[in-house]
Formats: sequence, C-alpha cells, structure tokens
Amino acid sequence: MTSNPTEHHPRSYPRYYPRSLGSIWEHRNKKSKRKRTEQSFLVPLSEIQENDYDLSINRYREIVYEEIEYDSPSKIIGDIKALDEERSKASADLEKLIAG
Repeated sequence: MTSNPTEHHPRSYPRYYPRSLGSIWEHRNKKSKRKRTEQSFLVPLSEIQENDYDLSINRYREIVYEEIEYDSPSKIIGDIKALDEERSKASADLEKLIAG
C-alpha cells in the first residue's frame, strides 16, 4: 500500500471494476446499447441539459405496461359460488366425522 491516501492499490477495488481504460470504454459501449426499460442505461448529455439537469430516473426510463385480462364479473361470482358449495360440503363431511 502507498502512504498517499489518494492513490489506490490495484487490488483495493472489487474485481468487477474494469482494470484498464480500454475495458472501461468497452463496458461503456455495452451499456450505451441498453434499452431504457432495463435496470441501468445511459442518457445523452443533451437530453439531460434539455431537462434542466434533472436526474430523476423516471424522467428518462421507459415504463412498459402490460395489459392484464380478467375474467368477467359473472364468471368470478360463479367461481366463488362453486368454491363456497365445495367448502360447505367439506365442512358438513367434517362435522359427520367429528360426530361419528
């Protein structure tokens, strides 16, 4: 280790940090191709400037909403009634076993 606190020993960084300037640029180029729906992505400086340097992630992230189809209310009510009948039958069978 060096005595200068601003200098870092090469092994003081975790292994996922790039080791050379070339690998830093390779890593950056891979990130620049990411979609804005991914965990992390790059935003051009000009776009950040247009947004008055607002760095809120939601300003730049694309949110994709999935359309969810639900069963009709009448089908859901029918399913609830069928389950209720099944529960009532199971409860009556259990009472017969206990009394039995």
